[in-house]
Amino acid sequence: MSLRETFLTAADNYPEQRGALLRLEETLSGGPPEYSFDRLLELLYPISARRLVAVCATLVELGIFQPVFRVLSPSGCGSLGDFSSLDDIPDEMRDYFTGQKFTVTPDLIQVLFSVPKSARGQLP
Repeated sequence: MSLRETFLTAADNYPEQRGALLRLEETLSGGPPEYSFDRLLELLYPISARRLVAVCATLVELGIFQPVFRVLSPSGCGSLGDFSSLDDIPDEMRDYFTGQKFTVTPDLIQVLFSVPKSARGQLP
């Protein structure tokens, strides 16, 4: 199935969000390889956050998005690592910006949606 067909399938699942999904397809074709949930919400306005969660889950299932769980430095200096699932994130990490060990808490985890290279190659 082509990426276009995949987006149309997703649009069939969410007919009220068809316009938002087609805008997303257009955005992905020239945009960065990853997006935060907040950025997607901005790009796809007026989609609701609740509906966007469902759409993102569908796009993950269809292979258009891969979730990335990024652990941020508690010092605010940047990211310390990307993980493919929450289960992969260790309970404790070392902040290489400060050299200090810390407990990873939910507020230090940023959820991103990455567009895999295989999907980017199919974008118009």
